[in-house]
Amino acid sequence: MGTENRILEVETTHGKVVTEDNGRDASTLVLIHGNSSCRRVFDRQSESELGRTYRLVTFDLPGHGDSEDAVHPEHTYTRPGLADAVVEMLAKLDISEAALLGWSLGGHIAIEMLGKFGGVQGLILTGTPPSEAVAWPRASGVLPMRGWAPVRICPPPTSTGSRR
Repeated sequence: MGTENRILEVETTHGKVVTEDNGRDASTLVLIHGNSSCRRVFDRQSESELGRTYRLVTFDLPGHGDSEDAVHPEHTYTRPGLADAVVEMLAKLDISEAALLGWSLGGHIAIEMLGKFGGVQGLILTGTPPSEAVAWPRASGVLPMRGWAPVRICPPPTSTGSRR
């Protein structure tokens, strides 16, 4: 992501969440990565016209990338728990309105945020499979996918704990 981005460590009740914010004075788009991934999957978007036009906020979910493991994993490592962590992070960054882009698991987190974050300005889902845990309309003919496996995109932690 460009040199003007700020990397912040945001303390939450879920653990430290590492965020990257380009700080633009523009509408905010929060990009939420998928399982076994990290904020770096959005580097190209941050370096593109999108990043030059909008305030982009990317971050590592608890237990991913450079963020800490969850303080209370039994709560945080659920869709509602991850949504709570993102909402808390946004509050600590003084972000009260934003569009959400969720990829894969990030899409499910964004859906969960609809009932928790009153400032949702838009919702973009990509690669987010239907799920029994989400109230997908059965009349649409969309059925949950079973048997898909996550793929790790970001490098594993080094011996010093860094995932870069």
